[in-house]
Order: sequence, then C-alpha cells, then structure tokens
Amino acid sequence: MSSPSLIGVFVDGNRAHAWSYDDVGEVQAYIAVEAHLTNDALDNVCHLKRALGDWLIAQSQESKMVVCGAMGGRVSTSTPRVPFVLDDIRRHLVSNMDVLLVPSLIQSNPPGYAEGLESLLFGIEQSNGLICAPLAITAHFTLEAGRVTDVSSEPTADYLSALLRKEREQTERLPPQLFSERVFVDWVERSLNTDNTVSTLAASAAIRTGQLAPEHFECALNALLIGADIAAHYDPGDDVILIADETRLEMYGLALDAFGADVLEYSAKDCMSDALWEIAEIADLLSNESIHP
Repeated sequence: MSSPSLIGVFVDGNRAHAWSYDDVGEVQAYIAVEAHLTNDALDNVCHLKRALGDWLIAQSQESKMVVCGAMGGRVSTSTPRVPFVLDDIRRHLVSNMDVLLVPSLIQSNPPGYAEGLESLLFGIEQSNGLICAPLAITAHFTLEAGRVTDVSSEPTADYLSALLRKEREQTERLPPQLFSERVFVDWVERSLNTDNTVSTLAASAAIRTGQLAPEHFECALNALLIGADIAAHYDPGDDVILIADETRLEMYGLALDAFGADVLEYSAKDCMSDALWEIAEIADLLSNESIHP
C-alpha cells in the first residue's frame, strides 16, 4: 500500500473519525476513537493525535492532515459567519502543528452554530436544500447556490440522556429498552401536531397509566423530541436532505415521512469522508505546495 496523501479527521461530539486517502481520494484506512476534547481548539490538536495513537503513527508522517467538526472554541479571529459561501473556506483555514483546522461556522442573527457539522455540506452533491444532520447534536442548515444562509441546532441527544436519567432515578426498575416502529410513529405523530403539543412528561405518565410499556419509554421519548425538532424547522411538503446513520437515520426518516416531507438520505460517515477530501481539494492541500493556506 502506498503512503497516504492525506489524513482527514472529523470530530463529532466526543468521537473522532479518521481516514487516510491515496492520491486519488480512495480511502486506505479508517478508525473511530473516543476523543474527550477541551474548549481550546488549538490544544485539541495534541489531544487528537494522542487519541489516534498507533493508527496515526502507522500512516505516513509526511501526510498532510485536515481536521474539522467539533474542535471546541474558536480557532481563529476570522471565524466564518452566515451567510457563508462554502468555496470560501480556504481563506478561513488555520494551521497548527502542521495540521489544518476548519473553523466552525457561526450565525449572528438569530444566534446559532452547529459545532462544525456544516463541514458535512462539502460531502453532499447538492448546492441547494434544507439539511437535517442529527449527530452528536442535531444541526439544521439552509443551503442556497452553495451558500449557507441559515443554521440552527438542538442538543436532542443530551435532552434524551437527561430525561432517561431522571426516569431511572424515579423508577425502581426501568427494563432494557426496545425500539418499536409502531410505538415510535404513534408518539412522533403526537409531537408533530403543533396544535396539540405533547410534553415529554406524557411518556412517563403513559407508563404509570399502563398506556406505554416501560421497555418502550426511550422509543416514545425519542419520538417526542425528534417530532418537536422536525416541526420547529420544517413544513409539510418540504424537500429535506437527511444526513445520518443507523438508528438516527431510521428515526428521523420515519419522523420526516410522518410529517409529509420528501426525504433524500445521505450516510453521515460517507459525507464526513467525502467532505474532508473535498475541503482538501478546495484548499489546494493535495498539491506539492506548503500546507499553509
């Protein structure tokens, strides 16, 4: 196997995904590791390198490296702001320890950010659309002619964890949780009805009244949280690009279908991989020039 021409890292929450690419963009190796980063984006380069450890050492030490996603804090004073043309990313890149960092996009009015998930937009074959990306946080973007014109996010997964923890504290025995498509659709339809909003406490009450099996508590909570998120950001009939994997892809897909949206699905992992290579090409990292933008 030839030495990789690029190492790309995408940080999503506390998890770092890393790929090595050959000179035509084919993936040679992949790894995902826990990476508990701090609020100092520049210091986090060291943390990432330690987290990737032997995998990174096994790759060529001469390979150029680009990192995007939730790197924590601001990485430069030239942080990109909405509205933002994706192809302008090169002039915002920051070099640190021979690594190029992609700053996270922020929005002033209304205040918003997406912890670097806007980098996913480089990995889709679309220049227009409404994008929903439920990863460590759930990010929503409006993309117009290759220009990000709106961004907002919801900590949906954090809400779920907090509500589950509270229920376990108040309930002597909450059994292992099971997913049921029937239960999920039932509860998501309640949440999508904005004329008769259902509180997340309804799931706890339904267990106590025997209307919800305890093993479906997490399923119902997910449905309520996801439904509320969808109803707040989209309208029935919207064309929505969904970037997700596995369970999140299934649940958000079901919710958007129930809402009457037309959905185009992308794998989040594939988008991460494609986005890193695309950013490297835009930044001319793949030429023989210096890595500095």
